[in-house]
Amino acid sequence: MNETKLTSTIPEWVIYPGEKWVKITSTQAGFDEAQFNELMANSELRGASFHGEVHDGNKWGTVLTRGGYLVYTWGDSDYRYNTASVGKAFTWAILGLAVDEGLIKPNDSINKTWTGEGQLSHPHKYLNRGHHKALTWHDLVAHRGGFPITNGWSWRYTQNYDNPAPKWAKCTKDPYYDNYAHTQPSVHHHYSSGGVWRLNQALTVLWDMDLKQLLDEKIFSHLGVPADRWDWLEGKFVHDKRDFYPKMPGYGDFVDAPYEIN
Repeated sequence: MNETKLTSTIPEWVIYPGEKWVKITSTQAGFDEAQFNELMANSELRGASFHGEVHDGNKWGTVLTRGGYLVYTWGDSDYRYNTASVGKAFTWAILGLAVDEGLIKPNDSINKTWTGEGQLSHPHKYLNRGHHKALTWHDLVAHRGGFPITNGWSWRYTQNYDNPAPKWAKCTKDPYYDNYAHTQPSVHHHYSSGGVWRLNQALTVLWDMDLKQLLDEKIFSHLGVPADRWDWLEGKFVHDKRDFYPKMPGYGDFVDAPYEIN
């Protein structure tokens, strides 16, 4: 990996949105008004329709923004629904900060920082046992850690969403028990929410602080984002809330203890 330093200047007119969007015209946003109107007249955009999201009653909303301002809206711009994927993106940022500050290197073994002994729910999950011995930070963030589970609900049917469980996994249909490295890391690429959850736990040990506080201090406060304007859900909440995604009851069953560290 080669380090590339980028420099950029943020225009003065760029803002962080307040409680309500400030709307500007297409011309103010820098678009050609005639072309913009023609494009919008022939467009009907919808946000993602993930398996478990609730869009009953035609509840949905998509927006076009520029520089923190609202330019155009399809549907209801105030419609919101939780998504686990944003939390994953935050986790990647936290790992990048750790590398930048010299706390770790991407290919360091995670068990140098945390083994999970006496904290993880089962001994076969300990990071100094089995395939975990070779597990690195990069393996987990790149979804190459040998963790097979992304959805607790579908795992109970030996699937990950519409796909069968990977052949290299030992599926017991118990997502809580099965959230561990089933195969040698760096061999298979398999998108795994369970692996990212393990990364979150290890990063909490590495930084020895709540990760939301870390993001507030290291990133969002520098962008003008107030701490009370954003949040992410705790792992235990995702595990316990059976209708986190109502159409997939038990989605978060793979999110295993510990839920608090230090």
